[in-house]
Amino acid sequence: LIASEMEAERRNLEGDNPSPLERKLVERIIFCQTELLCLEGSYYQQQDLFTDRSRERFDRLITNAHNRYIQAIKALAQIRRLQLPSVQVNIGEKQVNVGSVSAQG
Repeated sequence: LIASEMEAERRNLEGDNPSPLERKLVERIIFCQTELLCLEGSYYQQQDLFTDRSRERFDRLITNAHNRYIQAIKALAQIRRLQLPSVQVNIGEKQVNVGSVSAQG
């Protein structure tokens, strides 16, 4: 990805108000995506030069990069699913903070 596309992708994935953890995960996603695209580009440019053994090695590199990319995306999705808003209720002069309640109880 070129720098402007990477920046646009980063802003898109981060959303309006990302937490520090979300920022780190988005950074990881962009890194993994860039690594994967570079490996795939190199593979397709040089595939005629590969031996069977080197082709298998490159396939493993691409598969591993792809797996890291998917894992980073899943981690961001999990963090976002777990983030439920907490509620603050003021009753009279007492403040009651109610934490998030998961759907599972």
